[in-house]
Amino acid sequence: MASIYERSGRYYAQFYDSNKSPSRKRLSLKTSKKRNARRKLVELEDAYEQGGFDPWAEGSKSDPFNYESAGPRTHSVKTVISAFIDAKEAQGCSERTIDTYEGVWRRLVERIGSDVDLTDLSPAIVQDYCHDATVSQATRHKRWRHVRAVLAWADCDVIEDVDAPRKSDKLPTPVRPDDLELIVGEVGREYRELRKRDQCRPGQLIWTIPVFRWAFYTGMRATEIGRLRWRDIDLDRGLIRITRQKNNREQTIPLISKAKSVLDNAPQGQGPRSYVFRTPNGPTHDRNPKSFGHRASKRFCKAQREAGIERNLTFHDLRAGFATALADAGMSAHMIKEAMRHADLSTALKYVNVSRNRLRDEMEQAMS
Repeated sequence: MASIYERSGRYYAQFYDSNKSPSRKRLSLKTSKKRNARRKLVELEDAYEQGGFDPWAEGSKSDPFNYESAGPRTHSVKTVISAFIDAKEAQGCSERTIDTYEGVWRRLVERIGSDVDLTDLSPAIVQDYCHDATVSQATRHKRWRHVRAVLAWADCDVIEDVDAPRKSDKLPTPVRPDDLELIVGEVGREYRELRKRDQCRPGQLIWTIPVFRWAFYTGMRATEIGRLRWRDIDLDRGLIRITRQKNNREQTIPLISKAKSVLDNAPQGQGPRSYVFRTPNGPTHDRNPKSFGHRASKRFCKAQREAGIERNLTFHDLRAGFATALADAGMSAHMIKEAMRHADLSTALKYVNVSRNRLRDEMEQAMS
């Protein structure tokens, strides 16, 4: 019945009815954000079906921002999701979290239809969606968590009759200290070869070495490192301020001596607002931290493969290596949880299990 389209950075709604003349009516949604445009379109569709809004009518009834609303369909799944997202944004949830909620529910709506009311959701429908065998175990559990959150917010008890999918029991694959040395050694080797052939500018490639070491010694995520500025590091007190975590909150973590030594190879002298780690000739004060993290991750994966490491490691496994090193040193799961800034203790327990598995392997090797 209606769709949205973008032109010159602005979004518009297009209504279609073959019985009307003209059959198509277009109107501006007065926004440059697709998420806001989708919500406004849902509101207009509901109002059109209830007779409160008509793009073909005359006067205020055809004004998408001044029509007489007949009241929302309080049990419409789309209306509930829209209201839930608005509430989450008001709470300051990150864009990544909002996108996850929208993605999970969009796939559910694609299954059951866009006009289904919340009261029509049955435990069987939700169970089938959350236990879909065609998706991974992690995805099944993610669906259940995000569907449960919305239904609980809407005071719908359907989820109470749905069994939670079993969590993945897959253990992390941490980067070990010897893995790290092989990887940074491979980066250095490639840099020297390219420099000999004059195929690489000074500082290229090797800018990733302090980034890899920093991630391993602090447990920081790639985008968190991309946001790190010199003003966020307190050398006197030995603290690192993470201005924005995955949950969109600020956190302070200790600066240990190993991490402090990494700073000796980081570019300095650009002022407190300059980034601690950056690419050669890269921006010093304004950049996209996600793009920086993506470049570092891509370079890490390439170096890991060329270093001959058989395990399939990613940049995030540097963070896992940090946690596993703490577990190897005998740190409790509660302390690892605080160091990793995890919300759930069960996540920290995975690294303790990894450490025990390594102990078992070394005992077997010693006694063989």
